[in-house]
Amino acid sequence: MSKEIKAKIDQLHLDLEQVVTPGMFTLNMETAQISNKIAALQNQCQHHFVDGQCEFCYRMEGDNNE
Repeated sequence: MSKEIKAKIDQLHLDLEQVVTPGMFTLNMETAQISNKIAALQNQCQHHFVDGQCEFCYRMEGDNNE
């Protein structure tokens, strides 16, 4: 399950890169939806932290959303 979550989050990050301009703050419905999908997947993840970051969902250890 965790590897599936990682693959989905990786794809969402690629999708996010397609709708934002590097170095420029962008917040629109599409970026917000992608960010919400990532957060939902992170909440489902069975975290395995390596050096303070989950190797599957990229959530930082100690993040208040755990």
